[in-house]
Amino acid sequence: MTTPINATLTVPRFWPARGGSEMHSRELARALAKAGHGIQVICHSTTDEVPAELALTQQASASHQDGQCLIHQDCPTGLRRQALRFLASNHDRCRPVRPVFDRLLRGFSAGVIEQRSADSHVIHSIYNGLTSVAEASLQAARRERLPFIWSPLANTDHPPGQGWSSNRFRRLYRQADALVALTSHEREWLVSQGASPERTFVCPMGPMLTPPSPIDEFRQRHSLGQDSFVLFLGRHDQAKGYQRLLAAAEAIWRNRPDIRLLFIGPQTDESRAEFGRYRDPRITVIEHISQADKNAALAACELLCVPSCKESLGVVYLEAWHYTKPVVALDIPVLRSVISHGEDGLLCEPNSTGLAAAIECLLSSLTYRQRLGEAGHRKLERDYSWASIVRKHQQIYAFALENRKQA
Repeated sequence: MTTPINATLTVPRFWPARGGSEMHSRELARALAKAGHGIQVICHSTTDEVPAELALTQQASASHQDGQCLIHQDCPTGLRRQALRFLASNHDRCRPVRPVFDRLLRGFSAGVIEQRSADSHVIHSIYNGLTSVAEASLQAARRERLPFIWSPLANTDHPPGQGWSSNRFRRLYRQADALVALTSHEREWLVSQGASPERTFVCPMGPMLTPPSPIDEFRQRHSLGQDSFVLFLGRHDQAKGYQRLLAAAEAIWRNRPDIRLLFIGPQTDESRAEFGRYRDPRITVIEHISQADKNAALAACELLCVPSCKESLGVVYLEAWHYTKPVVALDIPVLRSVISHGEDGLLCEPNSTGLAAAIECLLSSLTYRQRLGEAGHRKLERDYSWASIVRKHQQIYAFALENRKQA
C-alpha cells in the first residue's frame, strides 16, 4: 500500500473550461484521489470564453467538491481586482503592462497557494497559461518547505528565447524538484533547456473516456445517415490543422466521393469564414457536442485525422485508439514519440497532397484500418492507462519528497 500523499495541484484555468490541459488536470486529480491521496486543486478561472488574464477578474471565488477532490477557485477582489482587470484588458496590445500584471498576479497567487497548502506534502503546478501562477507555486513551495513539481506541457516549436524556451521558463526548469514531461521528445527538449536529467520524468496524459451515445441516435441527431466519415476533433484553429483537411477534400473525393468529412470542436471567427467558403454537403461542422456524442463520433468514424502542427502529446489520438481507430497526423517530432508510422497510424507531410494520400491509403483497406486501430488500442492499454499514470505520479512525488532542493 502506497503511503497517501497530500498534493496541491495548481492549474490557472480548470475544468469546466474546455481544453486538453483542463480535462487532463481534472482526470489526474480525480484518479489520484481515488487512489487514496489527499488532492486539492487551486485555480483562478474555469472558463475559456475570454482570455485567462481577464477571466480571473470576472469570476468569483468559490470552493466545491468534485468527487473526492476539493476545488478552490480563487479570484482577486477589491483594488487588486480592478487593477488586474485594467491591465488584463490591455494585455495583448500593450507589452509594458504585462510585467506589472504578472507581478500583481504572482503576489496574489502565491499568497493563496501558501495559505491553502499548509497540510500538503507537495505542490504540483500544471501549466496552461499565466506563467506567474507557476512562479507563484514555486515561491509558495519554497516558503512552506515543500517540493515543487511542474508539468510545463511544453510546446517545443516556439522560436528560441520565446514561450517555453524563455528565461522565465528556463528558471523554472532549473529550480523544480521534479519536472513531468509528456513524451520522451519533450524530456530531451527540457534537458536541452537546462532541466536536470535526474529530475525530469516522462509521464503521459491519458484519454478521458465515458460511454458513447448509441451510434444510430448520434447519426440521426446530426443528420449523418449511414455515410462513412473521416473525423477531425479539436479546436478549429490554425495550429490544429482543420484547414489542411479541408484543403485535402477534393483530392480525397476524387477516389472516394462517398466520404464525409466531420469537423467537431470549438470554432473561431477565422474558421467560420473558412467553412463558409465550402458549400459541399459532405462537410459537416459541429461546434457544441456532448461528451457522449463526441465518443460516438470516435466509435463511428473510419479514421481520425487531426493534422496538428503543435502538440504536447495529442490525447485525441489516444481516444481514437480506445475505439480501435487508426489515426492520421503530421510527421512532427513530438508525434513520432507517440504514433508509430505504419503500425498504429500514419504520419505525413504538412500539405494537402500528403494528407489526402494517407487518408486514401487507409480508406482503401478495411483490413489495414483494423490492424492499425487494434495496434493503437494495445499501445493505449500498455502505455497510457490511468492506473499507470497514477503509479508514475506517485513515484515522481516520492522522488521529490526525498530529493527536495534547498531554498
